[in-house]
Amino acid sequence: MLYHVIYISKAVTPLSGEALSHLLQQSRRWNESVGITGMLLYIERHMMSQITGRFMQVIEGNESDIKPLFKKIKQDPRHHQLMLLQDGPIGQRSFDNWVMGFKVMGWQEYVDHPGYLDMDELFSNGEISLSSGVALNFMKTFYAM
Repeated sequence: MLYHVIYISKAVTPLSGEALSHLLQQSRRWNESVGITGMLLYIERHMMSQITGRFMQVIEGNESDIKPLFKKIKQDPRHHQLMLLQDGPIGQRSFDNWVMGFKVMGWQEYVDHPGYLDMDELFSNGEISLSSGVALNFMKTFYAM
């Protein structure tokens, strides 16, 4: 059964281009070996003298591969405050040609992007009030590009 997970999280420390490249290479190798597809978005925000990072990711594939991978992602020390936005069975893949799509964005570019999701509000409320397709549709905008 095809299954997907969409989550957001905060980076413990901002990731360098080299660290992001390593993460992407590692993810693509693993995903290709088990047939997982998806999209990883890394958003960097500069506030005063502080830089913060946010992740948003969609992973899709066989449920028997996605659930263990998501468990591993939740234990990854590079991020914290992970919030599950959506998970469950899907009829078809949304990112079928992407072993792992990837995009780095600055905060302003993210805020200006169509379908913007206010991650800070989601983190501060501690609850998810998204209708079923909002997060997925947001991530699919990058696939369409």
